[in-house]
Amino acid sequence: MKKILMGVFLFISFTVIALLLAEFVLRLVDPQPLTRQRENKYLISENILNWSGRNHTREFNVLIEYNRLGMRGEPIEYEKPEKETRLMVLGDSFVEGAQVNWRDHFSARAQHQLSAGGAQGIKILSYGVAGWDTVQELIYLKSEGIKFSPKHVYLFFYPGNDINGSDGRYYDERLSTFVPKTDLNLLYRLNEPQTPLLKIKEYLLSQSHLFTLLKVSLEISGIKNELKGVQRRMNMINIPQRDDSYAATLPREQRIARSWQLYSDLMRQFQIFCKERSIEFHVFVVPHLTQLYPDRHPEEYQKIIDKYWGRPDGYEHSIQVLRDLGVDVIDLYPQMNERKNDQLYYVEDFHWTAAGHALVGDILTDKIKADLNL
Repeated sequence: MKKILMGVFLFISFTVIALLLAEFVLRLVDPQPLTRQRENKYLISENILNWSGRNHTREFNVLIEYNRLGMRGEPIEYEKPEKETRLMVLGDSFVEGAQVNWRDHFSARAQHQLSAGGAQGIKILSYGVAGWDTVQELIYLKSEGIKFSPKHVYLFFYPGNDINGSDGRYYDERLSTFVPKTDLNLLYRLNEPQTPLLKIKEYLLSQSHLFTLLKVSLEISGIKNELKGVQRRMNMINIPQRDDSYAATLPREQRIARSWQLYSDLMRQFQIFCKERSIEFHVFVVPHLTQLYPDRHPEEYQKIIDKYWGRPDGYEHSIQVLRDLGVDVIDLYPQMNERKNDQLYYVEDFHWTAAGHALVGDILTDKIKADLNL
């Protein structure tokens, strides 16, 4: 019996040591993008609250920290001080800015420049989630963002995948079945029941490079659906099964037309919601990397044109839709194109470098000064 127990002990010890060693080597050689978001049953992802970790790739190595409300930057409370003017920056991964340290983030730069210029009592709140699209951003503003009492909302819109992304979320993933199509207000951050196995999985995905690599490898191997089925049976996943049968039968042209119409409808809802609450609404339009650097990943831009936009001028058309609605639009392309030699985007990551954030921070600062008559 002692030999058996000793054997089990040695086996467990060697296994733990091997896993720890593999984790250490992987972090040095090929660090993985750790999970920073979780999803509730309505398929609305959110940043993990009070989370910190490093986002480490071949192009950058930065520290990411979220406060108790899932925002990067200083802690913030819902209740607004009487003499404080709040401005909300809202968007997807470009607003999250997980490729730069917070001090280099465009929101932090704008905040610093306003304070250094003598503007007192102005607070910029920055909330972005990787993978978000317009429908999720609207839901967040209606259910969470409004609690901060912002005077201005600056939505950063990325036509590269937001046009089709909203369509997918709203229809394919059945988000529209949970809320009336005319009112996207939805209780956010529901207290989803989490089993011990689900908690362990989410912890490992947010902390372990080895576990993350294993998950990605299994999904790439072609057993993604089978893997999700097993997790559902073990209560390790709280995302319902998607029904893609309707999307599969929809003609491409009809799907693209529906995506553009939904985009216009969502922006109109942003307008109405903000206007009813005396909030000024503005949209910054974010160009695709290849619009500034045509030699980088040109196949990706062409895929967007063919699959999502259905027209080569999709970027320009997205701006025109906003202008036709009477939305205040800030097109980032002209100024970014003038400064493209500063290497504003990473080569592989498709997001802004610290130089890109610096430029956008300057543009946002000028816009805020104009809006507040500073």
